Amino acid sequence: QNHTTTFQNISDELLHNASTNTPSSEMERGWRTGPLGTPSNPFTILCGMGGEMGNQLSFFAGCYALKWMLEEDFNNFTSQIVLRHQNHRKWLRARKSVQTCFPNTREWDFEAGNNEHTENQEAATINWLGEDRFDSLYTYSGYGKFDVEEFRSRLEGAVKAIRTETPPADIVSKNATVSIPFFKYGIYSESGYFQDRYSDRFKKLFEYDINNPECCGERAHPDEYVYVSW
Repeated sequence: QNHTTTFQNISDELLHNASTNTPSSEMERGWRTGPLGTPSNPFTILCGMGGEMGNQLSFFAGCYALKWMLEEDFNNFTSQIVLRHQNHRKWLRARKSVQTCFPNTREWDFEAGNNEHTENQEAATINWLGEDRFDSLYTYSGYGKFDVEEFRSRLEGAVKAIRTETPPADIVSKNATVSIPFFKYGIYSESGYFQDRYSDRFKKLFEYDINNPECCGERAHPDEYVYVSW
């Protein structure tokens, strides 16, 4: 499997406030106004997730790192996270564990992107951009070397294109919960850069319910240390 991060075609071919930390499908009807990538019309990060608990947390971390990077490095380019789970049912057990032990995820809608509306938005985007250009909005990664400067350069091209061109009016809806276009994001959070840059934010986002007996069966004693293999 090829695990590379790709945005390469977008800049050539396509010249509710998203500051919330709650991925959700509940949006006020007719709420999208203004340019895409602004608080009144946030760009969607369709966050693909699945697997066991550790994998799900890594997907979430990657999506939030992208969201924060877009805001900080690209003049407050505003985005919203919409979760879409894998088809395999093993994600269900992991969701229960995640929401039991990580309080900030308990109100998240893990199925917000698993619906006909998202499929229609994807089909409309493909019809507008074409398959190749749409694929350039899909990020694959998780393994191998991560080149942050290359990643930032590709994001810069994508954001510039999104800010300078708009989709045809007949495929844009002010009621849409998923923007056109949108990022499909299926990337594990990269060990190293994102963890260093957003360590404090991750600690808050993934606050752990340490007093819940379902989450922490045994704790280290004062004279013991816990080592985690990364």
